[in-house]
Amino acid sequence: AAGVLPPVTGVVLKVVAPCNLDCRYCYVYNGHDATWRDRPAVMDEAMARQVVTRLARHCDTRPGHRIGICLHGGEPLLLGRRRFRRLVEVIREGMGDRLATLNVQTNAVLLDRAWAELFAG
Repeated sequence: AAGVLPPVTGVVLKVVAPCNLDCRYCYVYNGHDATWRDRPAVMDEAMARQVVTRLARHCDTRPGHRIGICLHGGEPLLLGRRRFRRLVEVIREGMGDRLATLNVQTNAVLLDRAWAELFAG
């Protein structure tokens, strides 16, 4: 029908603005747009809950619909393991069976055994 938008199937959620690299090709930090300077460096839990609530509501208007979420940055591992774990809990609790996939896009510089154990758990 005219005017009906297709369902959202995937969301890239920028959870951290800063990055631990300074890549020359980076469109955020080495481009002309400097609006990132006026935005929060980290998505706080209240904002994460709002986003999850909206995504869950979107799914609820389409029975059985699920959405995939990719945690992105900057560098999302700069959240630290404790905050990262809490963010994942908020997403999983709020989305329930509406969550199709949950992944992270990272430059992998900070990956170590403790991060691998967090991801495996």
